[in-house]
Amino acid sequence: MKEISYIGEGREENPEGFRLDIRKEDIRPEIPEAGGTVLVLQVNAKDDRRDSNSPEFGALLPEAGEQVVVQSKDYFDKVFENLSEEDKKKVKIIVYASDASLKMPSGLNSTHRRAFETGEKVMEGIRKAIDKNGAEQNQLLNNSPETKGEPVGVSGLIDLTMFDESPEFVKYMTDKYGPDKKFWMLYEDDTESDTRLDMGAEGPSEIAIRMRKALTTLTQDMAKNYHDSNPDTLLYIWAISHYDSISPWVKGYVYQADPSRLFVPTEKAGGITIKIDKDNKKAETIIAGEKFEIPSLLIKPE
Repeated sequence: MKEISYIGEGREENPEGFRLDIRKEDIRPEIPEAGGTVLVLQVNAKDDRRDSNSPEFGALLPEAGEQVVVQSKDYFDKVFENLSEEDKKKVKIIVYASDASLKMPSGLNSTHRRAFETGEKVMEGIRKAIDKNGAEQNQLLNNSPETKGEPVGVSGLIDLTMFDESPEFVKYMTDKYGPDKKFWMLYEDDTESDTRLDMGAEGPSEIAIRMRKALTTLTQDMAKNYHDSNPDTLLYIWAISHYDSISPWVKGYVYQADPSRLFVPTEKAGGITIKIDKDNKKAETIIAGEKFEIPSLLIKPE
């Protein structure tokens, strides 16, 4: 891994031009070995912020949703096209998503769950890929009666807890910096860390830790249990979260940097693909052509 250094205001300096941001193209189709797992971690698609009085405020933009359908269909088209008929039957897929609704410092809220809605579009694309490639719809595990044909909601994948758990800190930040860009920049840089800690609010490092726990629950509990009961499966876990949660985790556990210092933009509906071997000894991803190992996904935190 290349060295990552920093300059003032917590922004990243990169004289070699190594790309740190997370894009759609980083969701690369991968095929695990039999008994292995692929984890796709994706940012929610773009939602509608144009009219706060509209019932569609906070919902996915229709064109963004359709792009996700195409994206996930193309992903699994490429997977199935590179498998034998026998191995196609070994593919199992499950989609998880943050169940968070939209909440903003300004007080504007929406009941729409943009990550969950993104997951529904991901599943739509997967179903199309399954039909096109002669697989069975029950290979998408969300099609079971238990999940009601929907993404599985995971509270650990939500974006921010401070709106519900620490409203006094949100008010403090809003009163001091306003509800817009400066609020978010200084929250991400943890400029008010002392006040935040006094008020018991979650910050970038705590978000990274929460995300690690959520992701290792998927890779160490769900995946291991499924493989134990279904040997030789090619398991795909597709998890949708948000910029505010994925970025700190990538900083801390992929780039091995301080989650409050490095700036890692994420493209809407962008993400990464992580491949985990059948022996649970290696987890790795490729971003901008650079390979990163992620050992934290192999050990469930206490």
